[in-house]
Amino acid sequence: MPAPTPFTFHGRQEELRRIESFLEDDGPGLTHVRGRRRIGKTEILKRTQANHPNSFYFMGRDDESNRAAMRRFAAEWDRFVDRRWLTRLRNSELTWDEIFRQVGDHAASSPAAPPFLLLLDEVQWLAQRGAGFCG
Repeated sequence: MPAPTPFTFHGRQEELRRIESFLEDDGPGLTHVRGRRRIGKTEILKRTQANHPNSFYFMGRDDESNRAAMRRFAAEWDRFVDRRWLTRLRNSELTWDEIFRQVGDHAASSPAAPPFLLLLDEVQWLAQRGAGFCG
């Protein structure tokens, strides 16, 4: 994979610096990128993924059911870890709890360098009422 090209965001350099600083810390953590619409949040996450080889990016969709989002996540995750596990589960077995158990197991077994990075975009579409995403 070729090295990512440098990029510029007007007024977003501070967020990029904070993300890189956050990623230099030891141990697990949580951070977020927020702001008005159409100012580059998704681009920041995609560029962060491009700069970090052990990162998984997933974007929620506003027109997608919870079940379809879980199935899509399962397919993308199984490709990321290069094994077929989540996609083998029946609908009744595939839950956000099981998905995040698999993500957690992967994070716990990943080598310290490069750190594992989970990037979730458009979370509001994943965390719909009754979806079980935030439980």
